[in-house]
Amino acid sequence: MSDEELWEPLTMVDYLMLGIVGTFQALALGVCVHLFLWRNWPPYVTKNVDIVIIMTFAGFAWTFANALDVGFVHRSKGDLLAECSLEKLLTWSTLCIHMFAFFIRVYLMWRIMVRHDEDVGSPKGQIFLLSSISLVPPLIALLVPGAYVFDETINSCNTTSTSRTVGLGMNAVGFYTICFLWFVCGRQLRRVRKQFNEYEAIKWTLSCLILLVLSYTVGVNIILDNKHHVLARRLAIVYPVLTTHTLLWGSIGEPLLKKWEGDREYLWSFTRGFSEMPSPAQLKASLAEQLSVEQLRDEFRGYMRTKVAQELVNFYLDSLDREEIHGFFGRQAATMRIVARYIRDGAPEQVNISEACREEIVSTNVTAYDIFDRARAEVLAVMEAEFKAEFVETEGFRRIANASELEQREKRLLRAGGFLPPSTPPGPCV
Repeated sequence: MSDEELWEPLTMVDYLMLGIVGTFQALALGVCVHLFLWRNWPPYVTKNVDIVIIMTFAGFAWTFANALDVGFVHRSKGDLLAECSLEKLLTWSTLCIHMFAFFIRVYLMWRIMVRHDEDVGSPKGQIFLLSSISLVPPLIALLVPGAYVFDETINSCNTTSTSRTVGLGMNAVGFYTICFLWFVCGRQLRRVRKQFNEYEAIKWTLSCLILLVLSYTVGVNIILDNKHHVLARRLAIVYPVLTTHTLLWGSIGEPLLKKWEGDREYLWSFTRGFSEMPSPAQLKASLAEQLSVEQLRDEFRGYMRTKVAQELVNFYLDSLDREEIHGFFGRQAATMRIVARYIRDGAPEQVNISEACREEIVSTNVTAYDIFDRARAEVLAVMEAEFKAEFVETEGFRRIANASELEQREKRLLRAGGFLPPSTPPGPCV
């Protein structure tokens, strides 16, 4: 090992860097605790906050594992921390969970926005499944004699050509995965960027990750490579901070800032507009309310098959069904399915709405609760003007209307007797 620089004890510069790194990571951990306590806050829910918590906590843990790996902790041969298999398990498991949590978050957004499918199983299970690749270095350390050898003079396990090759290979896998997300998921998400309010943040985050992984591999693992141990450890300890805060603020920065500012309008934009649908007892003459009753929807659909283009009624009913979906990501997927099926130019069942209305929808964020209101109004105007008078004379409508009137009469009697609370109109969810 004569060509390798011997390990030097920590100096004031090293302690200063550890203090700076610790401060920034303590801030990230504090944000992580805040997110856990407020994980049900609607704007945080929309950001897959559980994945963000896992990602941030893993970045915090990777800081300590990386400090051990690059030599900030002095060890002697025979110490538990000098076991190369344990060192590699701690380093690579925390790093992989840290990175793959973000990758799964991007993948979920791609499935919802491009594939219109929110049923992707357990994100947490997928994170830990992908992170199982982190077992490769410790298994090699255990099963391949001489692959990793702890050298006390340089305080490192990365002393053989095999250990360095494994490290470069793992970095190459991470770099390839980031590039795959950028060139496949990122490019496809670009098609729906007008409706995807996280596109720019994801693009910025992926770009930063590519630069960070590439610079770490070239700078720490290739150029320095135990030849300049002091400089290598000082440079390497900064990367957990850079990746943690890049992933954290790129994922949750906007709602976190709005939360600290107390922006009530921002919260209101995520919660208003989803009041309960009318019951049969609330039936009026308006076709919009008639279509909100499941039995009447079936009756109307059968009647309209012979009277109007089927895509009009399909769009209207599907857009109403969307508002009954309680899960945020399920509603996002339903929104994108409706846009792809009825709204976009050349859609399989493209509805006849004005170009201004069509452009407004494809330019509106998918999270908007009222994204289809104008289109529904246009479709409703066509159906109501041409077919309402005939439809209300059908036997099916009269049967449901009579049942509704009977139910309304019974409820009035129950309220008069004190068996039901006074009726109140539905309000917005807060």
